Amino acid sequence: MFIQDYCRPLDEIEKTKEEFEKIVNSNLKGSKTLDALARKISNMIFNRGMGESIIPFLVNMDEPKRLKQDKNQWGPSDSNKYPFGHFRWDYKAYTLTDNELSIVKTFVRDFVYNEYEEQAETFLKETKTELRTFFNRYDKYFKEDEQRRNIYTCILSNHKYSYTFEFGDSIQSTAKNKPLDRYSVLSCLNIDYSEDFEDFCDNYGYEKDSRNAEKTYNAVKKESEALQQLFTEEQLEQLHEIQ
Repeated sequence: MFIQDYCRPLDEIEKTKEEFEKIVNSNLKGSKTLDALARKISNMIFNRGMGESIIPFLVNMDEPKRLKQDKNQWGPSDSNKYPFGHFRWDYKAYTLTDNELSIVKTFVRDFVYNEYEEQAETFLKETKTELRTFFNRYDKYFKEDEQRRNIYTCILSNHKYSYTFEFGDSIQSTAKNKPLDRYSVLSCLNIDYSEDFEDFCDNYGYEKDSRNAEKTYNAVKKESEALQQLFTEEQLEQLHEIQ
């Protein structure tokens, strides 16, 4: 009953379901809490059309939640703090044990993130491209950042071209000391850009007289042009698909 993406073909859905059941049965067979979580996931996908929310939902199981005092709704509050692994299903509250939470995290790591990483590895192998990453510094990356994050120097190269750029990892990955994965880097590359600066501002909501907008536009344009030097049109389409 545990399915990660409602948009996938039926055979892939069944494979994911079988893998999750295999993990549960081998670690904690008969868990009512995990069974409730599986039924909640299925409901999110098939009845509510929220398949794209499944992975963020599971990742956030590893974060404490708070409940608003009014109207019994989830949200920020200084009271009624709930523990890690807390969720609601069928008008009941559930909290995963440490062991159960570990099972969910293992599933996400092994059968979701690894699949994305495999896409990135396949793309690099098929295009005969190398991606090297080096830790640069721990600092604020975006202008609006309030917290610091790990920042890396990345080098993407093949026999045609070499492109060096910086990549700011997510705050969450930085906080949990997760190693940088190749999918995260490739999925954030700017393949397309508006050739006209005004169109760029219109498309992304920037003010046309903003220096920050011009700086961003030039950076996106530079990256897109570098990718065009590295890859063919067909390869760029493949890169777009893994994003």
